[in-house]
Amino acid sequence: MLWPPIAWRLAHLTGHVLAKRTEMYFGGPSIDYDDYVYAGTAAAALDHIDRAYDNSSPGMRAATTAELGRLLGPSASPFTDRPLTTVVLHIHREVMPHGTEIASLRDLYAHGYE
Repeated sequence: MLWPPIAWRLAHLTGHVLAKRTEMYFGGPSIDYDDYVYAGTAAAALDHIDRAYDNSSPGMRAATTAELGRLLGPSASPFTDRPLTTVVLHIHREVMPHGTEIASLRDLYAHGYE
């Protein structure tokens, strides 16, 4: 079983930040929160985050300057009047601090802090 503070952050990054944004903005696989299966083990969570990153990275890398500057429109709430660049920055603003939290929590857990 995953330690809950780590599990939440991994689930948030995997499902909400990477997978959903990849579906919405980069043509990635569909994700439905109602039947999404969250990881129950550390190994499964690592597999989920790896797959989510592998799905998101090509779309972000392939985006042209014109695509990154395109305004997203009404279906892109909360980024309605923002360019696609805003989504890419938002994804990174989520991944970096939560990834740091995961690493810090993992170190604390490994040293007996619960």
